[in-house]
Amino acid sequence: MNSNFVNSAIGTLSTWPAYGAGQSIIQKHKPCAESNIRSPRSENASAVSKPRYLEKLESYLRRELQALDSAKIISQELRLQPYRDVFDFFMEDFKTYKPLLCAIKNEYEVTLAHQRERIRSLEPLKAMLVSVSEQCDKRIQEIYEKEKHEVKTLKMEKDNLLKMIDNLKDEKISLQAQVSKLQEEMEDVYLKYRNECDARKLLISDINELKHQQEDLRLSQDHKEQGEDPVTLAIALRMARSDLAKTQVELNTLKADYGDVVPRRDFEKQEKTLAVCVEKTELLQKDLSQLQKEHKSLLQINQQVVQERDSLSKELEDLQRSTSPGPLWEKCVDIFPEIFQRWSKLSDGKTSGQLVDVLLTELGKRILKDKDFFPGMVGLFL
Repeated sequence: MNSNFVNSAIGTLSTWPAYGAGQSIIQKHKPCAESNIRSPRSENASAVSKPRYLEKLESYLRRELQALDSAKIISQELRLQPYRDVFDFFMEDFKTYKPLLCAIKNEYEVTLAHQRERIRSLEPLKAMLVSVSEQCDKRIQEIYEKEKHEVKTLKMEKDNLLKMIDNLKDEKISLQAQVSKLQEEMEDVYLKYRNECDARKLLISDINELKHQQEDLRLSQDHKEQGEDPVTLAIALRMARSDLAKTQVELNTLKADYGDVVPRRDFEKQEKTLAVCVEKTELLQKDLSQLQKEHKSLLQINQQVVQERDSLSKELEDLQRSTSPGPLWEKCVDIFPEIFQRWSKLSDGKTSGQLVDVLLTELGKRILKDKDFFPGMVGLFL
């Protein structure tokens, strides 16, 4: 307690509010009492200014709080003590209201003790919540590490598959280039072969023509020697020319029909090469499809792991929200049965803070109902 309050002199209390100026109460020595008797002029001035008693209470409260702030004390219990002292001074100075103020103080003290007991009872639950939270965080971290490792492995596999696909594409392009090159070489060989075949046919035709000419020359010489009939020779010559024309027509027809034909041996060779290339392409396409399926399955597994992680996080949040139970209002039934007869109507749609206000209001009505008042005190309660 501050020394200024202990050594205060005895005096009268200022009346406040103004309409209660007609009454004054002589008090014994208190820390906040005035040092000398107020004059009528000062009593008239109190009707428009703050009472001296209230100013001293506020001054004492400010000094105590400043002392705590300067000492850097943050304990709520120590900061509450100056308010308790001021309330005790107020209660001792106002003897008429002391029972009501004492009841209010006791009720607040009981409420504070009850709240402290509840806080102590909730400490194990808080520790359990912290432990569960740590376990969930640890589990989430493990799942995250596992998922991170799996994602890293999947990324490496994906990179390997992409490299393999690129290699297969390059190989496919190389095979296509080889096929194009072989087709060009086959066309060149075919042109060369066709030119050689045409030249051979022309050479054979020339050889046959020379043979026919030699045969005709020999026959003409023989006929001259034998003295055959020129008419017969002319007919034979005409028939020979007719056969030559037919043979030439057939030769041209064969050239037109089989001029673009590829030799069977070269055709079979190119057909085998093409079949091998097609088989390799199909195998590469199958490998590519299998790799794509595996990639899709890995993506689905990753999505399932993410969903499980989200579910665990939501479960943790639900657990944190469910660890704050509400007060048990049924414990007050034995003390205030007349209030709880209509409690369901009063508590409908109200929060815990509003229910405390309702309970204090009903308690105040009950205390005021049990008190006896004299006419001079009516104005003070208005």
